[in-house]
Amino acid sequence: MVENNREDLLKAGLIPDIYNYCDRWCEKCRFCNSCLSYRLEKKAEETGEELPLEQILQDPLPLWEQIRRYLCSGEAGGTFQKLFPDPLGEEEDEEEREEEEPDTEYSIGMLDILRISLVYEAWAEHSLEEAYSALDDLSESERKKADAVTVATEVVDWQLDVINPKLRRAIYDHHHNQKGETAGNLGLDGNGSAKVALLSIEQSEQAWQALKELLPILAREARHLLLILSELRGEILKQFPAAMSFKRPGFDD
Repeated sequence: MVENNREDLLKAGLIPDIYNYCDRWCEKCRFCNSCLSYRLEKKAEETGEELPLEQILQDPLPLWEQIRRYLCSGEAGGTFQKLFPDPLGEEEDEEEREEEEPDTEYSIGMLDILRISLVYEAWAEHSLEEAYSALDDLSESERKKADAVTVATEVVDWQLDVINPKLRRAIYDHHHNQKGETAGNLGLDGNGSAKVALLSIEQSEQAWQALKELLPILAREARHLLLILSELRGEILKQFPAAMSFKRPGFDD
């Protein structure tokens, strides 16, 4: 994103790119009002129009051009419109917008990351079903325990939808850049996406540890899942050694 666009976002009270490096759990995030993705989605809910992310992901225009078009349309409200008074320029030719396809010949290490994450996902989904069943069997006198189990299962369930997609994005970026500089370039998107996956793994580990102690019937499964997550973390750090040094906008400032 060019510098003047970043300044425009900052003027509107937004943190540029913050939505690229989060787990999308908006109700637990303290930066909602500084997130363009959140604001667009709330606006879509208020107007009853499907705007943002699904449409944005499918639109061939560059992301910033889509955002400018929306802001200039007036649908986003007067505050945004004042920041973007100029009419949009002509669209680029389709050929100019088309980017070269990235190299898809992934290394063994990268493929291992994807395999392990898929194994974890399948096993965790099965174990969650067992946790829900055990939760239903808790008595009224165990209500406090039931509340803790509910919190832990919510964390596991939410982060299940984060880990593999973020790893795919990290690997895509690694090959798209065709540099293999994940260690030397801290600002690479791949490092940021890998960091989000690692943080999701950390939250998942804490949740499985809690479930292991709260539900003895799930202890064996939880131990296995914790081992898988530990192995996955190790492989991610091997391929993206600079991931945890990435500074996520807003979160790590």
